[in-house]
Amino acid sequence: MPQILTAQRLRDGRAVFRTPDGEWAEDMAAAMRFASVEDAEAARTVAEADIASNRILDLYLIDLGQDGATPVRLRERIRATGRPTAGNAA
Repeated sequence: MPQILTAQRLRDGRAVFRTPDGEWAEDMAAAMRFASVEDAEAARTVAEADIASNRILDLYLIDLGQDGATPVRLRERIRATGRPTAGNAA
């Protein structure tokens, strides 16, 4: 199952996704996909330096569906859109 790295950007709390060039993007489509657990864990270890430098927090891996684009968990699908499902109506 493909995976991507996600975190919260410390300066504004936004959900961000690790890109192939080692940066963080708000657009999940820009995220680097990992086909193996070993590659994903290695990238996570490298990305932990951004926690130490106070760029991000709450770093973790997201499982993607077989299409390689859609998060498996509802929580991650909501985070990827950048907005809650209820909006201001709640």
